[in-house]
Amino acid sequence: MKTLFCIFASLPLAGCSVASAAPDGRTLFAQNCSSCHAAGPGHPGTARLAIDAGPDFAVLEQRTDLTPEHVTMAIRQGFMMMPPFRQTELSDADVKAIAAWLSAPKPKR
Repeated sequence: MKTLFCIFASLPLAGCSVASAAPDGRTLFAQNCSSCHAAGPGHPGTARLAIDAGPDFAVLEQRTDLTPEHVTMAIRQGFMMMPPFRQTELSDADVKAIAAWLSAPKPKR
């Protein structure tokens, strides 16, 4: 009986030792940004950037000039017709992951 009690008493603690994984910028971008900023037609953010900055700067995932600071500012403050994302929508860790992923060096095409 004593052994059985120890097993059941330790069960709630088992879930506490699991560390949460760091946010994945690519997945977060796909979930929160790609509806407006993916490649191809039907994405208003990409279309607007093509008009304002040119086709080489339209698709965020392909850009090589983005800095984490610029991405963070655009996400938090919004940019032109893009509304800002609040911390209740994307945490600071989420924004940092997206910014790091978008600003990472890209392979040459």
